[in-house]
Amino acid sequence: MSPACDGHHPLGRHASVPLKRWLRDLGAASLVAIAGWTLGCSACGGGAAQRAESASAPSVAASSGSDDEASPPDLQLELPRPLSVSATSTAMEGATGATPTRLLLFGDSGTNDSQQRDVANGMARQCATQVCDAAVLVGDIIYPDGLGDADDPMALTHFEDHYRGLGAPLWLALGNHDYHRDPNAWIARYGTQGSRAGKFPAHMPARYYTVSLGAVRLVVLDTNRLDDDQGAWLDAVLREAAARGDRWIVAAGHHPWRSYGMHRHAEPAMAAFYQRHLCGKVDVFVAGHDHDKQLLRGPCDVALVVSGTAGKLRPVGRGDETLFALSSPGWARLEVRGAEAVLTFHAADGALERRARLQRRPRQ
Repeated sequence: MSPACDGHHPLGRHASVPLKRWLRDLGAASLVAIAGWTLGCSACGGGAAQRAESASAPSVAASSGSDDEASPPDLQLELPRPLSVSATSTAMEGATGATPTRLLLFGDSGTNDSQQRDVANGMARQCATQVCDAAVLVGDIIYPDGLGDADDPMALTHFEDHYRGLGAPLWLALGNHDYHRDPNAWIARYGTQGSRAGKFPAHMPARYYTVSLGAVRLVVLDTNRLDDDQGAWLDAVLREAAARGDRWIVAAGHHPWRSYGMHRHAEPAMAAFYQRHLCGKVDVFVAGHDHDKQLLRGPCDVALVVSGTAGKLRPVGRGDETLFALSSPGWARLEVRGAEAVLTFHAADGALERRARLQRRPRQ
């Protein structure tokens, strides 16, 4: 496919979430669980590719992805935005199942350790057998401090060398760790349709941008600086997308809107930005930052996905909006076919952990 991009380049600083508020919100019971998890992990927050499931999370049968009698029933989500299946041939092809769009969703990856390698290899094996049209990496691409410049060797050792086997282009979002040194370095290295003369198919054309990927309109945000300029740009992009009405709209950024992981829900200013600009205008919002996997029914019935376990792990809790929560190395996968999308969560070896079906109403 030939994606078309546009975006803007201004840079700013990330405001971190206060630790005291996290400790207060998480509660004593969760702190006990974290203490036990920390003692059992040889490299807390990353390193070992072991599973650290919340005690309150549902039990999930691991399978190769095929139906299994022991597997829980699929989660079902009805999304409020109607889909115009007659607007373009792309939507019609998706409706008949002829042209699905398949995306990998992952983040918090750049540890250059065994967990990152295991997850990257698992994704490559899946793409070899099930086809991946693109991958969306929702920030913290390189730990601990991002890139120093466009020629930083960590771009190879902590990023490119791990994902050469995907066989799919990667679309990148900036995380808070990617702001520690020079966030412009990502645009300088990957800003021209996979610059470096096409040596590696990664793309960051701007700090925030949009791209058409088959039946999906992907909108990548820079959640480190959600300013008025980005808001005005986002409104214009989503107005145009709504007028067409022929694609799923997937927004992606590093910081979650709602979360029951360590960082909890978005701070008030960030939550207000999401509410004002995304509510009723997007179908799915994908984030990382919390090193766990979650599926939440968010405000305005937007499907909220957290997929931040490609390099690090932390415990995860549950709340009123939780549909799925698990802390295990792996990724999420979204497959769009017409008015239905299937979202799956996978362990590092590719085993299916949970499946959800997202349904939109056809609008003729």
